Amino acid sequence: MYWRSVWISGLVFLGLYAFIVGFAAYQNISLKMQLDQYDLNQNGFLDGFECADEACKALMRKLSHDTARNFSVITGVVFAAGVSIPILLVGLLTERLRSKNIKSD
Repeated sequence: MYWRSVWISGLVFLGLYAFIVGFAAYQNISLKMQLDQYDLNQNGFLDGFECADEACKALMRKLSHDTARNFSVITGVVFAAGVSIPILLVGLLTERLRSKNIKSD
């Protein structure tokens, strides 16, 4: 009976973690695709003349100065554990109370 709570909290953990890391990866890919539009000679690098306007420079700053997207692997574990551990504890407590009520009847 206790395995049900473990499975539920495990699925919540994995789902939240996948959502957080997946959303950060999506943002990273999206920014790189937007920045690739400025690569005129298609060599994979932005030369000085290719990134001359402010929109390109703003994209470069967004891509390189965002630590939240880079640390999403770590913060995703912390946030997902912070949500799934209380779910596990509540599930285990309800299972224990339910088993005591069945035994007393």
